[in-house]
Amino acid sequence: MKKAARLLVIVFCIPFFCYLFMEKDGIVPKEQPAASTAGFTVKVEEDTGEFTYDPEEILPRIMKAMLSGRGDEAMYRVAAVICRTNLVYTWQQEGRPDEIRLTSTGLCSCKRETYHKSEEAEKLKSAAADTVGIVLTYEGKVIPAPFFYLSAGRTRNAMEVYGDDRFPYLQSVDCSDDMQQEEFLTLYDYPKDEFYQKLRMIAGFENVRELSELELEREQTGYVHDIYYKKENMLLPIQDICDSFDLCSPWFEWEERAQSVTIRCKGAGHGVGFDVNYGELLEKQGMDESQILEYFYKDVTLDKRYNAAAKPD
Repeated sequence: MKKAARLLVIVFCIPFFCYLFMEKDGIVPKEQPAASTAGFTVKVEEDTGEFTYDPEEILPRIMKAMLSGRGDEAMYRVAAVICRTNLVYTWQQEGRPDEIRLTSTGLCSCKRETYHKSEEAEKLKSAAADTVGIVLTYEGKVIPAPFFYLSAGRTRNAMEVYGDDRFPYLQSVDCSDDMQQEEFLTLYDYPKDEFYQKLRMIAGFENVRELSELELEREQTGYVHDIYYKKENMLLPIQDICDSFDLCSPWFEWEERAQSVTIRCKGAGHGVGFDVNYGELLEKQGMDESQILEYFYKDVTLDKRYNAAAKPD
């Protein structure tokens, strides 16, 4: 029997699924916190200090980081609901404190920049106002709503990722048109000595001499879940591999040649939940925000948890 060292950790809370979208929007920090409309405030560490915001006030900045320039009005409303849901979920998971810290959520960069009154910024703020207080729930509870940039052809099934049914709304859905995107395939080429030097620095891989000793164990969607180390008869997690080699996706394959090793990655991001690229395609096909959200998050409800919008700048 193979021994599971540990499962690939995919955190559905905010840290994991937002680090891919670190583009900055640059809302000017305020010295005084806005009055909270959600029951809590968000503290952001900027390069010049710490500043406090109402969740609705910081939301457009987070939305911009998530979308990375993708989509239009329906997608802006989708992003508003997803990002707000994750803020509220984090607040609840942390015991409903008066304040949560953006550095602990990883939702957006904390570098201070000047906010420009661009058309995009105004649309993002309008989408946040149009959906104020609305979050995603499943069976009455606010959910973690993971998102990522580009799938490997399908999103992943949470049952396969976690091995249990904690997140039944996260099912695998078709995103095959993602395969037509220029960013779909990424290649990493390493001289063999450099590859093995990096590999052997990872815990569990210290004694690997050739790739034939390792077997990539895949989910039905093709994403790698574990690596089976035949010599030691044990499963090794892939997260350290992804981190050490800076892979853009856990859907990968590798090939060893005489002098080099090539790693091929499909997609961008962890592959669980909302696919930003495919969501934009669904918007272009005429779906509204509710239909887009329901495509990726099965049997969820849009639930309005509070009413008042944050005061404008």
